[in-house]
Amino acid sequence: MSIEQMNLNLEKAKINADWFNAKAKISVKLENQKIPSFSSLIISENDKRLWLNAKSFGFEAGRILLTQDSIMVMNRLQKQYIKERIDNVSEGVELPSELFKELGVSQLQDALIGNPLNSTIPYTVLTIKEDAYVLTGEMEGVQSTLILNKVTQLPRSASFETQNSTVTIDYNDYRLLGEKQFSYQRKISLTSSDRISSLDIQYSSVELDSPKKINFSIPPSYEKMQF
Repeated sequence: MSIEQMNLNLEKAKINADWFNAKAKISVKLENQKIPSFSSLIISENDKRLWLNAKSFGFEAGRILLTQDSIMVMNRLQKQYIKERIDNVSEGVELPSELFKELGVSQLQDALIGNPLNSTIPYTVLTIKEDAYVLTGEMEGVQSTLILNKVTQLPRSASFETQNSTVTIDYNDYRLLGEKQFSYQRKISLTSSDRISSLDIQYSSVELDSPKKINFSIPPSYEKMQF
């Protein structure tokens, strides 16, 4: 098996959809603080926009809308909102500038669906182990690693490592979605020199190519926050 053939296999296994809709139960842990779990509705229109909300006990606490050039956040609890261009947000994100430019709506949809992000950082090295295939690539000081089950060739984990931090995505609970395998359970972990945090996502009611109405209207009484 060559790295070229493996990259071709990854492309064939991708779930391609113009729309991705799902319900999810999300749990967040920041350092030693565990935030109560909440539910979320996720709607993504490929290459255009990503919308999601956060609800607890049936009450919507907030919404996020991301487009190719802007991000909007609405906090219903504090009646505040954020509306910024992606260029401005990139200044506060600890990622190399050229890599950040590559992380758009399409790539976030791939992350939500579980597709490998090899279009952002191409995999150039393949290591064959007893029970896994390990693919690696690098771009602007970011090391990308994808570990595949050797039998199914489905992702077990993906990681992105810089000098100061590592983001890891673990994939579990694969089930058939249409003609492809979809991971219904994910764990996203962020490890840096000063903190460790994690995000657990349990999907349900996943739909592909089912257009939905996206509503993001900020009430005039809300106060604008600076990112």
